[in-house]
Order: sequence, then structure tokens, then C-alpha cells
Amino acid sequence: MDNKARRLVIIAGMHRSGTSLLANILHTLGFSLGDNLIPAPEYDNALGYWEPQEVVDLHEALFKAMHLRSDDCDIFPAGWQGSAPAQQAKNTITQWLGTFSDQNRFIAVKDPRICRFLPLWTEVAKEQGFDVSFVLPIRNPLEVALSLAKRGDEYRDTQRSLLWWLAHVLEAERNSRGHKRVVYIYPELIENWQDVAERIARNLEFSWPEEYTYVGEKIENIVSPTLYRNQQSSDALNAIDQLGWAAQVFDMFSLHSAGKDELNLGQLDKIYEQLVDFLEPLKGGKFTPHGSDEEIKQLEKAIMVQNAPWWKRLF
Repeated sequence: MDNKARRLVIIAGMHRSGTSLLANILHTLGFSLGDNLIPAPEYDNALGYWEPQEVVDLHEALFKAMHLRSDDCDIFPAGWQGSAPAQQAKNTITQWLGTFSDQNRFIAVKDPRICRFLPLWTEVAKEQGFDVSFVLPIRNPLEVALSLAKRGDEYRDTQRSLLWWLAHVLEAERNSRGHKRVVYIYPELIENWQDVAERIARNLEFSWPEEYTYVGEKIENIVSPTLYRNQQSSDALNAIDQLGWAAQVFDMFSLHSAGKDELNLGQLDKIYEQLVDFLEPLKGGKFTPHGSDEEIKQLEKAIMVQNAPWWKRLF
């Protein structure tokens, strides 16, 4: 294991996929995530977001420059990486990486928006001499959609949330190919964080700066089954995913994480191309399911009721 190289581990996971928990664990095991971290409200993520303000700001500025919001699922316009805003973003990434001393050899960055901008980060980090690698946390997209729905009415369109999940996950996978990376499914981290940590160290080829012996108890106090809410089965996802792409992709990642199958890159590319073609006419608009499928609507309602606070179920 080579611990001499300066490492940048990019956490490339969709919102509500346990990326904050992973960042917290990496920090406890000796990684630096920057100083100017965004405070998280108690009601949303009491253990912290672990997102640097500068990183979030540069990603939001890029979305704005493309006349998009960060919660749009649109595919970016051709040539965006060569635009003036993209160049400014690369300058900001360079400045942010420069805030870490040369002696700091273990750096991680976490912001779900980063899934859409991996080419910029990879290019800049390599120019700065970093060994760049990736961790891709994957969560059942229906669980993600249900968690997002609790943020407000604008996130209650389940089908649109599945498309948003696809845009993040497929672009993170495509743009981390050829690099050292790890894929795991969210409940694996909850059930056995140490196994996931060992997989990360083994696949990314380093030894943790801090040993489990000294920080294991602290991590045990961080990881809790209560962090895994809105649990849903693959059957429920298959039933509600009208396009079927999110269910297919999640199934492929699940089998891969369990060591049962290699990722079918050709099939992932095909689904990505279908997604691009499907999103082109929407241009950031609200996704409207084809036709009026009462069965889908009833299933969505039942799932929402199932995951509502007990007192809301009485009314």
C-alpha cells in the first residue's frame, strides 16, 4: 500500500445516499475534507453535511451558467467543459486544493453535485499531482426519492427523482472509469462499515491514516441503523419505475457490489443514451408520466403513507 502519494478521494454519490456518513467516516479515519464546511440543520442531518462551502458554490455557479438548477436532471450541453465558467471552476478547484498543505496526503471531497462535474475535478487534481480515486455510494433510487420528498412539494415527483438519480449515478460511473474506484450499496455501510472501509482501502490501494483500533469505537457511535430510513425493496422500485432504467441500473450495481457480476458497461452506456434522448425535449421541465396510470399513483400514495410519521397516518 502506497501512503506516500497525495491522494484525493472523490465521494461521487447522489443526494440522500449516505454520502455525509461516508465523509464523516473518512474524516474519522484520517482524511481532511477542508475547513469551511457548511453547517447542517439538526432536522436534516445532525451529523453534518461535510461539504466545503467553496465546492458547493463553484458547482452552483456552473449550474447557473448553464441556465440550470442543481436539482435539474438535464444532460449538460455539448462543449460545456471548454466554456469560460468551466475554466473559472477549474481555477477555483485549484485554489481549494491549494488550501491543503503538502504534508496533508489524505484529502477527500464530498458534494453530491460533484457527480456531474467529475471531468473537471479529475483534470485539475491530476495536474496538481494528486492520485485521484473514487467512491460511488449507491442507494435504492426509490428510497432516495422518498427521502427527497420530505424536503418539500417540489421533490414529490417520484418519476422525476428517479431521473435525477440516474443522471448523477450514470455520469459518476462513466467519468470514473479507468480510475481506482469502489462501489457499495448504502445498507452495506450501515450493516458493516468496517468491511466497506477495508474494501475502500484495498481497491484504492492505501492504508488508513488512523487505525480502527483507535477510532473504531468513535465510528461505531456514528453509524446507526436509525440512519437508514425509507427502506424499500427492489420489487417496489420495479413496480413504480415507469421507464425501468433506474431499476435496471440499481440491480447492476447491487450485483456488482455483492461480487456477483462485473458492471455491464455497454448496457450502462445504452441506458445513458436513452436517458439523453428522453431528457432532450424536457429542457428542465417537470416530468409527466405517460398517460394516467392509476396503479402507479396508488402505489406512490401507499409508499408515502408508509413512510409518513405515525401521527400523519391517522388522518
